[in-house]
Amino acid sequence: MKHLHKYSWKLKYLLSLATALVLTVLSAVDFYFGRQLLLDITQTLSTNLSRHYAEKTLGNVRAAEPMLSLGVNTLEELTDSGAAYQEIEKWVYDFFEKAANTRIKELTPYAVIQGNIITLSDQKSSRKLDWYQQTLKSNGKPVLISIATDSVTEKVSIIIAQKCSNSQDVLAFSIPLESAGKMSDDPDDIHTENCNLPDGSSYYLYSGRGKLLYSHTPLQAEPAQFSSYTNRLFEQIKLEELSDPWDYISDPTGEKQFVYYHTGPYNEVSVITMPYLSLLGGPRELFVHSMGACLLFLGILVFLSIHEYRMQKNLIQINETIMALGNLYYAIYRINWKQGTYEIVKVTDEVAKKLPSKGSYEQFLFVLSEIIEPNAFKEFCSSFSLENMHRLIEENITDFGGDFQRLFGAEYRWVNVRLLFDASLKDDEAILCFRQIDHEKTRQQQQQQLLNDALQDSLETKSTQFQFFSNMSHDMRTPLNVIIGTVELARQRTDEPDAISDYLNKIHVASHQLRELINDILEISRMEQMGLHLNAEPCDLQKTVIECLSAFQTQADLEKKTLDITFSLTHPQVNTDAMRLSQILNNLVSNAMKFTNSGDRIHVDVAQPPKLDNNICRIVVSDTGIGMSEEFLPQLFNRYARETRFNTQKMLGTGLGMPIVKTIISHMGGEIAVESALGKGTTFTLSIPMKPSDKAITEHPAEKKLDPTVVLNGKSILVAEDFEMNLEIITELLKLCSATVTPARNGQEAVDVFAASKPYEFDLILMDMNMPIMDGCAAAAAIRAMDRADAAAIPILAVTANAFAEDISATAAAGMNAHITKPVDLHQLAAVLQDISNT
Repeated sequence: MKHLHKYSWKLKYLLSLATALVLTVLSAVDFYFGRQLLLDITQTLSTNLSRHYAEKTLGNVRAAEPMLSLGVNTLEELTDSGAAYQEIEKWVYDFFEKAANTRIKELTPYAVIQGNIITLSDQKSSRKLDWYQQTLKSNGKPVLISIATDSVTEKVSIIIAQKCSNSQDVLAFSIPLESAGKMSDDPDDIHTENCNLPDGSSYYLYSGRGKLLYSHTPLQAEPAQFSSYTNRLFEQIKLEELSDPWDYISDPTGEKQFVYYHTGPYNEVSVITMPYLSLLGGPRELFVHSMGACLLFLGILVFLSIHEYRMQKNLIQINETIMALGNLYYAIYRINWKQGTYEIVKVTDEVAKKLPSKGSYEQFLFVLSEIIEPNAFKEFCSSFSLENMHRLIEENITDFGGDFQRLFGAEYRWVNVRLLFDASLKDDEAILCFRQIDHEKTRQQQQQQLLNDALQDSLETKSTQFQFFSNMSHDMRTPLNVIIGTVELARQRTDEPDAISDYLNKIHVASHQLRELINDILEISRMEQMGLHLNAEPCDLQKTVIECLSAFQTQADLEKKTLDITFSLTHPQVNTDAMRLSQILNNLVSNAMKFTNSGDRIHVDVAQPPKLDNNICRIVVSDTGIGMSEEFLPQLFNRYARETRFNTQKMLGTGLGMPIVKTIISHMGGEIAVESALGKGTTFTLSIPMKPSDKAITEHPAEKKLDPTVVLNGKSILVAEDFEMNLEIITELLKLCSATVTPARNGQEAVDVFAASKPYEFDLILMDMNMPIMDGCAAAAAIRAMDRADAAAIPILAVTANAFAEDISATAAAGMNAHITKPVDLHQLAAVLQDISNT
């Protein structure tokens, strides 16, 4: 056998030597007789290749012609029917949307209607567009306006246009040159940016007038040299000086280049150049290359032999690695969750005696029931049922598992089970594997004990949190008690309008106080969960501060307090988040108003001291109120702490205002300092970086509030709300606006009511998010999935108290159009409906 193997290698050697000699002879023959044939073939192939590139470049133009002709026919029909300009304009925009969504990428549609050009982005005078003037000279047939610079997109584009036979109206498509030959859905399309040319070759595309539109070349030259070379190349092509296979041109580096070109139907010239040496070279080089080919052939044989040896070695290593990984698991099974079968890959001896190598999944579970700890088996069956495997696949979960105790001999030990889905498996298969983790579980339990110890160490913090929630509970109950008590008084004095009006005012004030408490809690929770995002924009600092504090001026006058502002600004226009700055000032001035008495003064000073670096703006908010104790100052910005002794008469607020202020200022890169003493007042000093802005500040005109009675009049509205009182309130409010209301008390009922209604019977659906049986998101998704014309079009608004970003995202994912918070504001509802109707 060994001798035979050795003989085989000798035979391979002789065959390789003979092959090398044959190649040498063929190379010599090719050197003397094949050069002309090579050049002829190369010219034919390269000319065809250049024509192929040109055809691909204009492929989308031809694809766009039928759609253009169809659009012109429809436009002619509209004109003949006497359609108004507005109706034609609406059709044009609809046609534009359809054209822009075709497979032709970056297609820009145009329409010239009654002398005006209409695009999706802008309108310009049609007289400025050369292509329009050229199209007017046509006889109503599609015209290709060569390759030109588009006046709107300012890109080198191919423009195809067609004039209506019964008017001066024109439709046109502009296709940028860089995407004119590429459709994303066709991977076989050739794009000039990805020219697959021989090494050292170049590709050039010229317009009919000799303008170089595109080049793909490895040539390194100065711009002036490159421009001179490409101009000379085009001139020699036009003079037919490069038509013979032996003709060549010298590039700026002095290297000879063979030239192959094709002139297209629109006079565009597609050119390919190949280095002279890459095709022929010198006789010595060609001979050396031929000899090298022989050696290369031998080298390839050696390489393939070595490569095969290494492949075999790698396969052995891979198999050893797979075996090592498999040894981590004492049992491995392949599960076909569609057919409900299993196949053993690896198993323990005790299970092998009870379980065949293949069988039904129910038989597999029956055997496991005898060894899995009884309390865990029921959960195991639920988690690893065939139905749950299907669900995991749909949710794209590739690794699923958990821990349980399994019987080994006479004792239970901890086991980890993994259900694995992988692309290397069949679509309906999964791997179920088991390994012992007794030692790991012991370590986990030890770590759990450490966590428990750490939890005990945090009792002091928990005590502080308990105090916070106790204070918050008291503060929330205060306005809540006012609301409840005042409602009870109003019920007893229903025949006294003046008293009822007073009670309603008190309820209004108390409810706003309660809302402020809730907003503070939501704000701090949102910051913890989602972080804080700033939106720095140009703003007038002085105007922003004045507008923010103007709301407190009336309150100060009523309470006989002095509120004044001073400014010392070197650059009033700055880049900052005006909304967050207003939030900071609102908190600070609100606290100052809360903890000052009649006759006290609140002063706000805004300055940009030149001596401070980094464009720091210093804001000082001081008051002459009751102040804070020295002991409490270090805890002022702790969200779980609040000093209750310095104002015992009315303690409204959660104590979260200062932590919110601190968080915002820190994110803005600033600092806050406080000085206070009991009975002497408090001073807050803010240092916030604000870079000067030289951009003009855009003034947004105040929007006029829509009248909900106008927007909602005559609307048929389906309201899904599970809380009866809320349902009654929103129903009465909508009826006051002359709307018709159909109630639904859970999500499933809303789906059923809509399904039973006539198409377009309802104009709007108001959907609560949290409802029994089926929540709002599931109900909205079910309605959108219905096979009826109005299911996708009807506006669905989420009405909920949840105002976090993740809740808004959930409603959008379910197919809802917008998100409004409770309590429902009819003006907000009208504005949202108006926005939806305008989109």
